[in-house]
Amino acid sequence: MRIAVTSQDFQTVSGHAGRARRFLIYELAADGAPTECARLDLDEDQTIHATQGVGAHPIDGVNVILSAGFGAHFAQVMAQRGIQAVATDKQDPAEAVRDFLVRRAAGMPSPEGNCGCGGGCHGEGEHHHEATH
Repeated sequence: MRIAVTSQDFQTVSGHAGRARRFLIYELAADGAPTECARLDLDEDQTIHATQGVGAHPIDGVNVILSAGFGAHFAQVMAQRGIQAVATDKQDPAEAVRDFLVRRAAGMPSPEGNCGCGGGCHGEGEHHHEATH
């Protein structure tokens, strides 16, 4: 299993997954422990928002994306690509991955996405469930 975590600074989990340009990629070892195996640093025109989720994308090949926030449209676009989008409240990327794995193993539901902006960070027609992230 490969898990991508949105991380603008490659140190903390960031939100606005549709506009994310940087991802830490974790892979599960044989013993189930997550290990960082790659980093994606995309150009602005390669974000999911910019590509509208159309065509091949560098994020393809991951099973899960963890982010501090995203809109419903982002989750739908990821689902169409076979990628599960999961919100996390963890700041540390490795901790977010471990928390996701614990919740998954326990059969706990994954938190739904939410950009967490309180309504003031998007342009018109671009908020939460109307998001084009």
